Amino acid sequence: MTNPLNQPVDRESLLERVEGDRELLSEMVGLFLDDCPNRLANLHHALLRGDAAQVALVAHSIKGSVCNLSASAATEAAAKLEELAVSGDLSLAGKAGEDLERELARLQPALTAIVRGD
Repeated sequence: MTNPLNQPVDRESLLERVEGDRELLSEMVGLFLDDCPNRLANLHHALLRGDAAQVALVAHSIKGSVCNLSASAATEAAAKLEELAVSGDLSLAGKAGEDLERELARLQPALTAIVRGD
């Protein structure tokens, strides 16, 4: 999946994914945006507890969602966090979690703009 100029979302790929169906796109983005704060809260709690299994589960869930939204940088950040958690070594997970949060923060307004047709 290519992502021109390191944009948070590959607009063309996302629109192809939904076959140009703006209603479906709006629904997908809405569900993601509604759910994202809960997932991040769960991730924070799991990191604070040092619960590698839960970190891996939440990171995997986020990875699937952002992959479906053609967000390669967020997908890579979630995959990195998931790999760290699966290995059981959370020593670098805090930084990886921050990277994921940063990518999600870039992604959310980009998705909103696409839904609005900007």
